[in-house]
Amino acid sequence: MDYPIWAISGRFCGKVYDDQVYDENGKHVGYIDDARIYSARTGRVVGEFYRDDRVGVKSNRTYSIRGIRGIRGSKGFGKRGSKGSISPAGWTDPHF
Repeated sequence: MDYPIWAISGRFCGKVYDDQVYDENGKHVGYIDDARIYSARTGRVVGEFYRDDRVGVKSNRTYSIRGIRGIRGSKGFGKRGSKGSISPAGWTDPHF
């Protein structure tokens, strides 16, 4: 299953394909595990789901590092427009 995701600021930031995350240009970013997005290159958290279609990072949280997984090829898909910003306390845009 694939679906688009937006940053906390409302910026379109990519798509999810089978628990793999791709940025707005179709470049593979990482994978989802327990509602967090881990970088495939470093194993660090680069985003976390605030709700089903919104991604950010909690600015007051320290995240653990997970295993590195291989980079996958890019995906081609059309870009989406931005949405309205939401302002949850302690959240910033994802790091990808």
